[in-house]
Amino acid sequence: MFPSHVAHLVALLYQKNVRQVVLSPGSRVAPLTLAFVRHGGFEVYTMSDERSAAFMALGLAQKKLKDFETEKDNALCLVALACTSGTAVLNYAPAVAEAFYQEIPLIVLTADRPPEWIDQQDGQAIRQMHVYGAHVKKSVDIAADTYMRAEAIWYMERLCNESIQCAIESPRAAVHFNLPFREPFYPDIDEIFTFPSSSQIRTIQKIIPPSTLSTTVWETLFSLWEQAERKMIVAAQMFPSERLKNSLQRIVQEYKIPLIADTVANLHTIEGTIQAHELILFKPDATFRPDLLITFGKSLIAKPLKMFLRQYQPKWHIHIQEGGWAADTFQTLTHQVAMCPASFFEQWYEALEYQYKLEDENEENEAFFQRWQTANQRAMRYLWQEFNFKGDFSALAATKIILDTLPNVPLHLHVANSMAVRYLNYWGIERTQTELTVFANRGTSGIEGSSSTAVGCALADRDTLTLLITGDLAFFYDRNAFWHNYPLPNLRIIVLNDQGGGIFRIIKGPREQPELDEFFETKQMLNASLTSQDFMMDYTKVDNEQDLKNALTHFFEPHTNAKILEIAFDSTVNAEAVKKMLNNYQNPSISL
Repeated sequence: MFPSHVAHLVALLYQKNVRQVVLSPGSRVAPLTLAFVRHGGFEVYTMSDERSAAFMALGLAQKKLKDFETEKDNALCLVALACTSGTAVLNYAPAVAEAFYQEIPLIVLTADRPPEWIDQQDGQAIRQMHVYGAHVKKSVDIAADTYMRAEAIWYMERLCNESIQCAIESPRAAVHFNLPFREPFYPDIDEIFTFPSSSQIRTIQKIIPPSTLSTTVWETLFSLWEQAERKMIVAAQMFPSERLKNSLQRIVQEYKIPLIADTVANLHTIEGTIQAHELILFKPDATFRPDLLITFGKSLIAKPLKMFLRQYQPKWHIHIQEGGWAADTFQTLTHQVAMCPASFFEQWYEALEYQYKLEDENEENEAFFQRWQTANQRAMRYLWQEFNFKGDFSALAATKIILDTLPNVPLHLHVANSMAVRYLNYWGIERTQTELTVFANRGTSGIEGSSSTAVGCALADRDTLTLLITGDLAFFYDRNAFWHNYPLPNLRIIVLNDQGGGIFRIIKGPREQPELDEFFETKQMLNASLTSQDFMMDYTKVDNEQDLKNALTHFFEPHTNAKILEIAFDSTVNAEAVKKMLNNYQNPSISL
């Protein structure tokens, strides 16, 4: 008998707003595969490599969360992924961990052997329960015999409702359903496959009222505000929000508060945003130290900013985060406000207006604000107008050319880890790029899965251009991202290929070791031409500035297939370019 409780589970997932599913082929997972496909309400994808499949699901989920947080979608649509038993389950782990630290909800479904066959030398049988450990918010085991009793169905419904609510409550993360199946996995040819109606499924809706801060809390925050002469806001990774940007714009301009934001914070359209902090703080200067630091968002890219705030600590540090633990990144945390940043800064601006009515000007903070603005303007002028690479063709220079050529259209910009995301953070994003959103897997900051995540995003919105800027190691490490049957004419990939792990020539430590070439940088001689042939992508390779500019003139134009633009570099030139950029800014007398 086909496991009928699977139809009930899948119908319940649909009622809980799961709309997209990524499946990996397998026999033990067949009941889930058939149920999702035959239900008819899901957009179902297949990806054979489970690691790539999980990151593809992450990319789909990122896009859905971004649409929800920017109020493009009224409800948060969820993404599920399902695989067969055994080591397939372990291959989900990197994406599950990334989802945990990026706070992305995922519904992870793993097929399993019946419990009596675990540890009995049976094929594809491992210890799957709680396999993702602390990187999921909830892990439940759906008994193999659930379909035999009504109370078991009730229990499964309850677990599903609780778990999905857990996934979407802040801080969001993946939840894991482990489903042991007995044979037979497949229905008979003439078996009728039915799903329960919505009236036969019990869903539980948790209502969370809007959060507001008490008078006592406001008094505490105003006390800190009044005591601090120099105030600063730091924004880490997050999706753009018009509500948040509008409030921050008014606070920055009217109260003269420096706003420092990494490119992954997606706040580049706010006038006065400090984006050149990597340069400004390359050599720490105590005059940039705040008394009161207000932070929000997830991880930061800029190491100089982190090191600066650890060295020159503020007296008070308020972190705005809706739920969960708050990371004490700078070892300075004094207060956590459990509220979403958009709501907090809306209410904060209104409270400031009521309390001060712009009458109480703080000369010290205005001077502090102007110090940051002057330094940022100088740094950006240096980067975009004064710095000359003297003919050296480097990945740093190429990234500048790419950013300067981006079309001003809706664009999802995915950036791989290691040097690609750092190059982006050096240059910053133009304020005129009003419809550009930056995505990066900065939760765990691994190189695996960057391409698969971009593929998921491109599938989620095929009307919008998705651009991936990646290094060669991240690109080849995740080559199976393209091993599927879905055309992606809206996907563009730029591979910065310096034939190895070029970051090790830049960071202090490995660059000084005699084993650098073989054991750290690990030279490789691959290029992307065969990948483009295997997956039917348009391919161009360049190795100089003029050819790059020529290639970019048509790279973003519509095409029937995805496109790869590979740019070849010498890793020693790349390392020297970064060194020049940083050192010459700090020592302007040095000839460029």
